[in-house]
Amino acid sequence: MKIFKKLNLTLGCLFLLLLIGCSNNTKDISSLPIEYISASQIIDRDNLNELIGDADNVFVARIDKIENTTYERDKYPFTNYSITVM
Repeated sequence: MKIFKKLNLTLGCLFLLLLIGCSNNTKDISSLPIEYISASQIIDRDNLNELIGDADNVFVARIDKIENTTYERDKYPFTNYSITVM
């Protein structure tokens, strides 16, 4: 008897998932408005003392050479440098 209850429960869950997953309730989002936002900084990024105080690790270095630039997710550039720590 327990096997039939488990089987019925499993089949019932699969049936519900099938109904939910195969519904055609897609919404057209092309008419939604575009809202532009700007970042709100917690520190003044032009103030060197505040900038260093907010950082975990700070060091002084000289950039010797730009090695390469890669793009993650075809959007975000990451540049690798050769440096000399002072």
